[in-house]
Amino acid sequence: MTLPRQTRHTALRAGLAIWAGLTIIRQVRPNQSWLHQVERCGIPVPNYRFFGPNPAMHDMHLLIRHRLADGSFTSWQEVAVTENRHFSQLFWAPFRRMSKGMNDAMKELLVATRRTNDLRLLKETIPYRSFLNVASSVASQLPSARAAQFAIGRSAVFDPDVEPDIIFVSDTHEIRAYR
Repeated sequence: MTLPRQTRHTALRAGLAIWAGLTIIRQVRPNQSWLHQVERCGIPVPNYRFFGPNPAMHDMHLLIRHRLADGSFTSWQEVAVTENRHFSQLFWAPFRRMSKGMNDAMKELLVATRRTNDLRLLKETIPYRSFLNVASSVASQLPSARAAQFAIGRSAVFDPDVEPDIIFVSDTHEIRAYR
């Protein structure tokens, strides 16, 4: 007995819609135990995170401030690393290379802080010196700036339950050499 053509098409469309729904769930919540049970039944649910198997869950922010000649500090200012996100960036975003480099350096600095408690060693790392260079170069635009300091902050733009926090603060460094 064969089913009518329209019934077969409807069943095929429903099956593909369910499979597409499972695929979307796999991208958003990959560790759902019931998805593994679906796969054990012989229905493969694809995972399309080829280039980002561990996607970023937080946005990282580079903050800088300066100590002025009178001893007071400027307020923390964010160094613009990211731009507003657009749908087209899902497919093509070559202008995000600077953002990627900054985020990679922030992550590397945080890994280094977990590996050592010796701040002298940490100050010799490339990411630490790079961020200090950024803070110092901005200070060159402030005639009364005498020292620079940077911090790394973390926020979750798409998760309102996560409070933004500061996860690293550098020492304050004199910038006389930059004058």
